[in-house]
Amino acid sequence: MARIKFEERFNKKFGRLTVIEFVGSKNKRRMWKCQCECGNTTIVSTSDLATGNTTSCGCKHKELYHKHSNEMKTHGMTGTRLYHC
Repeated sequence: MARIKFEERFNKKFGRLTVIEFVGSKNKRRMWKCQCECGNTTIVSTSDLATGNTTSCGCKHKELYHKHSNEMKTHGMTGTRLYHC
């Protein structure tokens, strides 16, 4: 993977995240404030952006989880009075 210069990261998209600003270093890792397409902001390290480990603020995971859980329902009646009878 090609190395991206420090100043070239601003306004660059990584998945659903757009880099807004450099916020400092934590444990010798550069940290970036990113704006997600859903409107949330999150702090992400350079390596997580570059490798694709982090591509959203967490909204993508929630969407996939809810989609999968809806597909896994057998009848949708669990928790109703009729189901417990």
